[in-house]
Amino acid sequence: MDKSEVDISNLSFSQISKLLVDDYGLPPPKSEQDVQKLYGGYSGSNYGVQLGEGGPKGLTKVVVKCANGYSAAEVEEMAVAMNHLYEHGFAQACRALPLVVRKTSGPTARFASTATGLPAPTMVLSFVPGEAADKVAARDGGELATEVLEAVGQCLARMHSAPLGAPPPGAAPLPGPDQASRRASTVRSFEVGGACLVAQHAKGNFLDKMHGAFPHVAGHPFVAWYETRLAELRSALAESAEL
Repeated sequence: MDKSEVDISNLSFSQISKLLVDDYGLPPPKSEQDVQKLYGGYSGSNYGVQLGEGGPKGLTKVVVKCANGYSAAEVEEMAVAMNHLYEHGFAQACRALPLVVRKTSGPTARFASTATGLPAPTMVLSFVPGEAADKVAARDGGELATEVLEAVGQCLARMHSAPLGAPPPGAAPLPGPDQASRRASTVRSFEVGGACLVAQHAKGNFLDKMHGAFPHVAGHPFVAWYETRLAELRSALAESAEL
């Protein structure tokens, strides 16, 4: 199934322009040609937007993302995690830009707009040029697949190596206005679900199901492979806790 078949939200040129100006204090695109629908990702409806003149230094293009199926609180958590990674030196990923007008999204909102007319909680991200990993991996008969997967694994390892807490001294400032409001106040550790399902893996929840609730898979080679990797994961988590 193509992403365009499940892309459930649509924003008009006027909606995008108003959102950028009213909620994020950014200059609107000059014309409809400066707005491009993007079809990467999973659940979001994304638009690449070339900003007009007068924006923050170094910020010429952004992504407007409708987070379909997520609550505003969940979008806030996504934004905090993105910016936490950026402040700890992970510049390969996008980061969230702050709201400068919060009256439409509640007094505690920092990143997610829920302005009237939006089909889902929406945020504005910095634009990172590149090509989807699956397309690169499939090129030339899959000759680059191994290299791509290794690079993805290395990036994920770096992301999960970012420490909790305040940004280090000299951390690069986040782009855009209203610097102070965007400092990540809380980023959840893996123990409380901050790294997706890592805690459940480490506790053995999934392994127990493989051996108990799903006896038909108990003898599958994947289980032995998983047990080896689970031991490595637990060792890595133990080491990180000692740092």
